[in-house]
Amino acid sequence: TTAGRVSGLFARGDATQGAKTVTLRGGNTFVIFTTADTRILRNRQPATVADFVAGDRVKAHGERDPNGQFIADRVLGGTRPAE
Repeated sequence: TTAGRVSGLFARGDATQGAKTVTLRGGNTFVIFTTADTRILRNRQPATVADFVAGDRVKAHGERDPNGQFIADRVLGGTRPAE
């Protein structure tokens, strides 16, 4: 990860906590947290954490809170293009 930005493939979500787990390059996982103010788009349409499916590409922009959790202010993603 880099400061303020995370990207990977969507693994799973927890809509009740607003959390998304993504798999980063190299196979490590990373949890992205969302709030009511997080702007979420899937395939360029307004979405929620529950709209994402395993394998979707995900990019999140945000920052760590005092507890070290990555809180996203923007999450973009969607279906992987056909190869």
